[in-house]
Amino acid sequence: MKLAISDQRLAIIPLPRAGDSVVAASYLIHASPLLDALVALCEAVWERSVPVRLTGSGAEPSPEGADLSRDEERLLTLLASGATDKAAARPLRCRPRASTAALGIMFGCPVAQPSRRPANRSSS
Repeated sequence: MKLAISDQRLAIIPLPRAGDSVVAASYLIHASPLLDALVALCEAVWERSVPVRLTGSGAEPSPEGADLSRDEERLLTLLASGATDKAAARPLRCRPRASTAALGIMFGCPVAQPSRRPANRSSS
C-alpha cells in the first residue's frame, strides 16, 4: 500500500488495479479521525525504522555481524526504496524469481522451488 500525507492535513491512497500498477482510483482523506490514525501509523513506522546501509561511495558500512554480500545489500536497498522484485532484479542482472529466492534465504525462509513435472510417458 502506498500513502502520501501532506502537512498532516490531507492524505492520498492510490488504488492500483488488480494485477498491474495502473491506478484505477484514489482515496483523498481530509481532516478526520481516519487521517489522524494514518498520521499516527506513519509516525510509529518511522520510529521503528532503521537506516538503510549502503555499500561503496562513502556510505556507512554494514553493521558488524551482517554477513550480506554487496548484491544482497543492494537488493535490500532497492526493495526498501519501493522497487518491485522485477525492478530490483534488473540492476543486479538476475531474474525476479532469483531475487525473491535470495530474500527468502537471507531471512531464513527459503522460497519453495516449483516442482518439476515428470515427463509424460505413453504406456504401450
